[in-house]
Amino acid sequence: MADKIDLLGRRSREDGVDSARGAVGALLGGVSDQRLEHVPITRIRVTRQVRREFSEDGHRALMENIRAQGRVVEPVILNRVPGEDMLVLVAGERRVRALRALVREYEEAGDAERAERFGFVPAIVYEDLSPERVMEFQLSENLLREDLTDLEETLALCDLLAVRLGVASEEVPSLLERLEKEARRARRESEGFEERRRVVEETFREFSSVSWRTFVRKRLHLLRMPEDVVASVREGRLSSAQAELVMRLPDERMREQLTDRVERTRMPLEELTEAVNAVLTKPVTLQPEHVQVAIRVKKRLTPKRLTALPPEARLRVQELLEEVDRLMGGGTSGGGDRRHHRHGRAER
Repeated sequence: MADKIDLLGRRSREDGVDSARGAVGALLGGVSDQRLEHVPITRIRVTRQVRREFSEDGHRALMENIRAQGRVVEPVILNRVPGEDMLVLVAGERRVRALRALVREYEEAGDAERAERFGFVPAIVYEDLSPERVMEFQLSENLLREDLTDLEETLALCDLLAVRLGVASEEVPSLLERLEKEARRARRESEGFEERRRVVEETFREFSSVSWRTFVRKRLHLLRMPEDVVASVREGRLSSAQAELVMRLPDERMREQLTDRVERTRMPLEELTEAVNAVLTKPVTLQPEHVQVAIRVKKRLTPKRLTALPPEARLRVQELLEEVDRLMGGGTSGGGDRRHHRHGRAER
């Protein structure tokens, strides 16, 4: 039966979940060495995961669910890396975070018995997971449980396509744009077009609610955020919702300062919105000093004010503006006149 597609090119949620579940099943069945173990959470190393945003309410609800059950029911997925004592988390970060919080809570309450009980998690441990399989596990688990934000899904799909196509993540957007452009032509110009398109189509069919061509038109613009903002999302310093607010600030230094503040204080989204709006509505007092000076000078540089200046002051302003223009990469027109005026002033 054909997929049900809406006007934005999105398949139904049920189709996406079924596809993801099938992908997970195929991956689980295709790994040669796996076993179920009860692993101390202290032996689990969490690397960068697909999902970067966790609601506090959802975290508390999961903690209480595990507390009521007395254990984690669904195993997490781990990868044993040769030569390492720690096991790398592939899927199940929310469960591991909830267990760690419960252990801290019971340790602080002096309840060693419960702290020990919640210090272990059931896990399917693999020995031979490739980076591609790790990414697929993470994407699939998130598709089965919680919706990713548009930016998180965009970053994750680019990472997955990078692995499958053998390119850097940063190259994926331009590659997709070339594929989409060629798909509209009758003649294929680039070598390997059909194979790359097959990989892209298969990936989006399994892991995304939108078609790959809709993705190119409606999602890739998210990666055109300032590089420092995208990097902060990738590093887990900002959520996608926070990034969309921080990116509104025009100055990189301001964005970095605000990102540090968000990370340090766990600033709520509402407070961050107010902070960004405050900067944008009161630029002179809250912008960096060099920006404040530029804004003040720009407001004063009106033709009326320049004309009203005494000749000596007007000439000096002209010289300074020409110097600013030169430093900012502008032309040097007017240099001859300036030398002439200087010479004339010396003669006077």
